Amino acid sequence: TSEEESHLIGEDAVAEETEAIDEFTNVERKIVILSSIEGQDTVYVGTEVTLYAELTGYDDVEYTLRWSYSEDGGNTFIIIDGANNPSFSYIVNKTNFGYIWKLDVLLDQE
Repeated sequence: TSEEESHLIGEDAVAEETEAIDEFTNVERKIVILSSIEGQDTVYVGTEVTLYAELTGYDDVEYTLRWSYSEDGGNTFIIIDGANNPSFSYIVNKTNFGYIWKLDVLLDQE
């Protein structure tokens, strides 16, 4: 089985942070998402955006990362095949400029 911790980042793509305390080990875990466009007032179609995840407190556990996005304001998320690294890049287009991006951290449980 696996335990899932998620982190969302909205269309304005600013730094976001999530903290969780593992109820079994009392270990504090932290996920910070940074964006390559942070601080920019305007982002144009064709701009490459990279989202970066900084994970703290995950050194002693096995986990899998999984990026996904929502086209409907966060009601449903579509998993991006092969997007399992701490960073994820995409090119802004007229369709995805309003997506909500999410990173799931799936903890492997014994």
